[in-house]
Amino acid sequence: MRFAILLFYILHTGTTTGQTLPPVGQWREHLPYNRVLAVQEIEGIIWAATSNALFSVDPADNTIERVTRMSGLTGTDIRTVGTDGIRLMVIYSDGNIDIVDEDGITNIPDIISDASISNKSLNHVYTSGQKTWIAGTEAIYQLDIKKYEVRDTYIIGTNGSKLRVNYLQVHHDSLFAATADGLRAASLNNNNLSDFRNWYLQPGIEGNINNVITWSDQLVCRIADTIFIRDQTGWTPFYTGHAVTWISIENNQLIISEAAVGNSQVTIFPEASAAPEHIRHTSIKYPRQVIKHNEAYWIADSIAGLLSASGGTVQAYIPSSPTIHTGKVLASNQEKTVFAGGTKVSAGAGVQQAELSIFSEEQWSNFNSATAPALVNIAAFVTTVIDPADGSVWAGSNGSGLFHFKSGNIDRFAANSLINESVFNPGDYIVTGLAFDNSRSLWITNAGADKNLTVKKTDGTTVAFKIPFPLIDNGVKNLVIDQLDQKWLIGPTGNGLIAFNHGQLPENTADDQWKWYRTGTGNGNLPSDNVNCVAIDKDGFVWVGTDAGIAIIRCVSELFTATGCNAFRPVVRQDNFAGYLFAAENVQAIAVDGANRKWVGTKNGVWLLSADGEKIIYRFTNKNSPLLSNVISSISIDPKTGEVYIATEAGLCSFRSTATDSEVRDSPLLIFPNPVPPQFNGTIAIRGVPHNAIVKITELNGTLVFQTRALGAQAVWNGKDYRGRKISSGVYLVLISDDNKTEHAAGKIIFINR
Repeated sequence: MRFAILLFYILHTGTTTGQTLPPVGQWREHLPYNRVLAVQEIEGIIWAATSNALFSVDPADNTIERVTRMSGLTGTDIRTVGTDGIRLMVIYSDGNIDIVDEDGITNIPDIISDASISNKSLNHVYTSGQKTWIAGTEAIYQLDIKKYEVRDTYIIGTNGSKLRVNYLQVHHDSLFAATADGLRAASLNNNNLSDFRNWYLQPGIEGNINNVITWSDQLVCRIADTIFIRDQTGWTPFYTGHAVTWISIENNQLIISEAAVGNSQVTIFPEASAAPEHIRHTSIKYPRQVIKHNEAYWIADSIAGLLSASGGTVQAYIPSSPTIHTGKVLASNQEKTVFAGGTKVSAGAGVQQAELSIFSEEQWSNFNSATAPALVNIAAFVTTVIDPADGSVWAGSNGSGLFHFKSGNIDRFAANSLINESVFNPGDYIVTGLAFDNSRSLWITNAGADKNLTVKKTDGTTVAFKIPFPLIDNGVKNLVIDQLDQKWLIGPTGNGLIAFNHGQLPENTADDQWKWYRTGTGNGNLPSDNVNCVAIDKDGFVWVGTDAGIAIIRCVSELFTATGCNAFRPVVRQDNFAGYLFAAENVQAIAVDGANRKWVGTKNGVWLLSADGEKIIYRFTNKNSPLLSNVISSISIDPKTGEVYIATEAGLCSFRSTATDSEVRDSPLLIFPNPVPPQFNGTIAIRGVPHNAIVKITELNGTLVFQTRALGAQAVWNGKDYRGRKISSGVYLVLISDDNKTEHAAGKIIFINR
């Protein structure tokens, strides 16, 4: 099964599931794998489920493989997984069901598509013999695994009311349901379990029953942190733990997972009369489901990943990945991509704690409160930038100041530093925007401070500015800097866009110039005062994303002249209709690639626009592509590889685009794949050519096979000649020519068609 499934995932999909650079035109995910919520074993392979994806571990050689939406899973909100011994059942919070078996991944959409089910959330999947049931928030659903369908529905509440079912267990000849209102049971000898009158409330145990299992021929239930056993006299409390998250039976042992802060453990009762054993280790943070395979206990840990405990040692299995799930800010250069944001440390926590992940050389490094003491009780990061001088990373926190990540060290700037305190929320040091100018000085937006814009020069000195407009609570968000060193600052909600030119020297405020862009002719002509993002393109134009579309500021050199400079709202024509660009969209992110094309993220997916914005090249949604979610928060592009990183509400993913920046091209020419293997039907990337050069593919005798123009520093080819025919095996030359018609051979491509 493992061979069939994993080769199907990895080799026969148009995506990459591991941490390897994907071919042009393909996707990969960058999801967190440390938050494991369920674990199963099938044919000696351990399967772990996170809320976003699956991964497997082969204990024989410790190899790890990933299975994600990129490789065929239907969704990104996994609730739990189960098995009948030969197949894996993936249960989603939205009612979707995937069956993973030797035939691949098959979706069962019956519940999610049933309009009569108002709350489709699913909680547990359970198999006994040849029957499989799912515990849902409104009912119990019986699955027909072989036909890939829901066979029956049991609504078991009083008088046929809908009732949340948490867990299922067969005991003797009855199916028991742990519900939000006690324990209910029905005889499996009854052919009509869909009739609520055949379900009976069990006496002696009340309330929300989390789990029900069978141990040594006795029923066991969990209510919160207390375990109850039913014997001949009724229900008796057996064990009370600390923050119990799970109970199960493995090899006739009762296993209890406890996730108390600083005292997490797995408690094991070999039998009811025996003293418990404990698995305790600093690696165990938040244990949930536990299974036993051979001599090892495999622990699904919601913080520490998949753990294997055996003989007093604990080993963690986590694919290289960011630990952050819903980060909202991205930054990329030719060496790394930074993904940052915050995570709630508990369900009731109101403030997100800062997390930052750095992706470099195909490996992730993670910084959070668990790995870095400097980030304990630090508010979420809301902006980040890569230092062009040394590649170090700066991050701004929504209340805790400015942070510098360099050579494994973390420096904080808050009180008594270049970061000023909020005058409206004393004790808060709010850094909302970071950008480097042409002289490599760091510019910082310091929301809430009296002087809410600061520059840190390369000599360490600072200059602070007060934005001279009536902004609510002195608020200011992110900023970008154009080729003329003019600063563009996003105002808080409803406060438009601010342009700033500090003149010759930042210290001399006498020549400072400011302009406030808002809606209306003469006020800047923005489509809306609610500005979300700003990007500077290769021509120096300023692209402004608002909740009512996009505006372009082209005359940036005339900002502070008598002529002035209003924003221009481009009109795009498609299907015989014309309208303002993204007029009906809430534009959340804009990024510019090496060919000056615009990647635009909204709450309805991602678009790739031509350089002038008049043509839509791609439109990606979570329906027509592996995009994790349509709700986009940030986009950044690796200028060297052309990989487009997209932060969504369901996690981070990336798409290998066709355009790269010529400023960071490799030498010599990089051609991928090369040699081109048999049956290859993808896109061949030719990277490292001069900017927008003409690229020709010829036979060794000079016969022209294909010609194109590079997108930035990269050309792409589908491996076919100018008539659309797949070319034959052999060696082909890559010729490069510039606008002066100077042509030279730059590389070779080898095709192997058999």
